Amino acid sequence: MVKSRYLREHERIHIADRLREKASIRVIAAELGRSPSTVSREIARNRTEGTRTLVERTTRYVLLVHLPHDRTAETVRDALAATMDTLPAGAGALSANPIAAPTT
Repeated sequence: MVKSRYLREHERIHIADRLREKASIRVIAAELGRSPSTVSREIARNRTEGTRTLVERTTRYVLLVHLPHDRTAETVRDALAATMDTLPAGAGALSANPIAAPTT
C-alpha cells in the first residue's frame, strides 16, 4: 500500500499519544510505516512550546530542554538549570542549539 503524502488525523493523534508516553521518533515512525524525518517535521511544525538541545561537547551526550510559554530570563535559566542537574557525573561544557522555534 502506498502511503499518502500527508499525515492523516489518526496518524497525528498517534504521534501525540506516543510522545506523551516518551516513545522515540524512530519508534513512532516505524509504528506508522513513515520516515523518521516525516514524524520529526510533524512534531516541529506543531510544537507549541520551545525546545532546545543541550549537547555535552566531549561525549556528545544530548539533553532536551522544554521551555514553557513564559520565556523570561528567569524561566529559561530555571529550565536550563533543572535539565543540567540531570547530566551524568563528569560531563563537561555544554552548547545549546534550538530545535524548533516557538509558534504563536
